[in-house]
Amino acid sequence: MATLKLIELLCIDPEDTDMKDEAYIRIITTDRSLRVPTAGSFPIAKSQSVSLKNNTINFTGKAEVRLFDQDSVDADDFLGTNTVDSSKTGAGKLKFIKSGVNYELKYEVVR
Repeated sequence: MATLKLIELLCIDPEDTDMKDEAYIRIITTDRSLRVPTAGSFPIAKSQSVSLKNNTINFTGKAEVRLFDQDSVDADDFLGTNTVDSSKTGAGKLKFIKSGVNYELKYEVVR
């Protein structure tokens, strides 16, 4: 079993036209799902980062990491998905790039 540790979310280019997103992450593994933060979102603007330390999930196989921008008026905006493999330990970065949106998520997989 491995542990996925989230470290930092960096907003390079936000989704919202007012240049400020309300981001959250959903991690899906074979036996559970985790939302970070558990409720609400992280207010984040262009060139800002948010510390995600103390957000971990144990998993085997693969973990799917999804990024969203929370909207209050309509459905939340899906900003992309990446996969982390439990057999590939060490630090890494996931990139979420879609139609002018650009985020990086720093993480680490440990055993």
